[in-house]
Amino acid sequence: MILSVDAISFRYNSLPVLQDVTFQLPRGEILGVIGVNGAGKSTLLKCINKILRPKSGSVLVEGTDVLRLRGDAVARRIGYVPQRYSDDHVTVFDAVLLGRKPHIKWVATERDMRIVERLLVSMGLEDYALRPISTLSGGEAQKVIIARALAQEPKILLLDEPTSSLDLRNQLEVMNLVSNVVRTEGVSAVVAIHDLNLALRFADRFLILKDGAIHAMGPKEALSPEIIEEVYGVHSILRIVEGFPVIIPVHCCKSEAHEGGSK
Repeated sequence: MILSVDAISFRYNSLPVLQDVTFQLPRGEILGVIGVNGAGKSTLLKCINKILRPKSGSVLVEGTDVLRLRGDAVARRIGYVPQRYSDDHVTVFDAVLLGRKPHIKWVATERDMRIVERLLVSMGLEDYALRPISTLSGGEAQKVIIARALAQEPKILLLDEPTSSLDLRNQLEVMNLVSNVVRTEGVSAVVAIHDLNLALRFADRFLILKDGAIHAMGPKEALSPEIIEEVYGVHSILRIVEGFPVIIPVHCCKSEAHEGGSK
């Protein structure tokens, strides 16, 4: 397994957010992390990446516990794509080059430059290289953030709601990009995502959180109408459309499944 997460627990002050979360992810697969707002999805990604320090547990990438490593060593193994990117005044080229920071000792080398140029070409961003990120569309900016994470040459990609602010076309383009990277670069991805149909289309397996704990886990079949009702309090049906599974919400149920705030 390329990623092994064992018994991760986390609290905000005295409030428990994650409770004994354990899972493994093989190389070359996408794990969809789903659950209601406040279930702990973003917190889990930040604990895996050591942005937050778990109360207990371990995170192994190819057998190395990243929670015991320094920040630059973590960044050489894990690439993180947050929900928002604040440095939108920098150019596209410089933003992607920042992803090489964990590998740069003094100044960027010719190899660093080649890696950035290759990523810009592979993502169709070469014509935007000298433009500030603030001038790009939402989909283009999201591709830049993913390119920056890939410039780290990580083993694991963590993506926190990568399609939440994108239109339909850009949602598909970004998720196709993530899928292609996982299949061709030999990495694995953990994607926290709200859109169940995008998750069903692109994820190989699921981790379903409820109240900070794993409610269900497994391949695509784990995301069943029964589980959706238990977690979201919504009665739904599953249909196959053009070869893709599609969740159709029917009505809300009398349930306490949908509680809590965003974490």
